[in-house]
Amino acid sequence: MSVKYSIQTHGDVLSDTSRKYSPPSLDAALSTAEKFFVAAKTTNVSGSGSLSLTVTFELSNDGYNWQARGATPVINGGTVVAGAATILTGYDDGISNACVGGRFMRVVAQLGGTTPGAYVEIWVCGRSLY
Repeated sequence: MSVKYSIQTHGDVLSDTSRKYSPPSLDAALSTAEKFFVAAKTTNVSGSGSLSLTVTFELSNDGYNWQARGATPVINGGTVVAGAATILTGYDDGISNACVGGRFMRVVAQLGGTTPGAYVEIWVCGRSLY
């Protein structure tokens, strides 16, 4: 099992609950691995209510039509705290959450809560199964 890549997919301010996608220039490279470890860091967090971060993977064969990779997000509504830095991690072992891969893969970040905002960094480490 070898490391195929370690890529920063997000390094942006997210200012609402809309979905923020990784840059399309990374889609082909992200799809070359079968197992994934994700680390997300939030800072400058603002908002109220149940503040959270969800990170999912989506697959595509054409770069236009996307579907979720598996039923469960890699980071599923992880709690983030206003005024504090938070580190969240998750993984996809390539087996239990597996579905047939596409030519492209993207990473989707989404904040939850009431008027959430945060600076979000996400790193993905991709590994081969064999």
